[in-house]
Amino acid sequence: WERFKDLLHQCPHHGFSELHQLDTFYNALNPNDQVALDSAAGGNFLDKIPRECLSIIESKSKVRYSRRRVIDVRTNANAPLSYSSHSNSFDLQ
Repeated sequence: WERFKDLLHQCPHHGFSELHQLDTFYNALNPNDQVALDSAAGGNFLDKIPRECLSIIESKSKVRYSRRRVIDVRTNANAPLSYSSHSNSFDLQ
């Protein structure tokens, strides 16, 4: 999600509506991540209003980021954290 937002910020005059952005993001996800968002939405994710969709994504993204940091710290206790690699998926799990 952060990577997607960064791409949009690089082109501030893209003209895509929030709905178009959410649709593009959701449809680029792998099926497991789509199911995770649908589950968090209590049904079809794209049936929600854009603000609810954004809230769900931000919430899932924050949880995933905080879990990844804990795992990185545990597995690399003596090595510096690396933030340069980004997954191609939303990676909600």
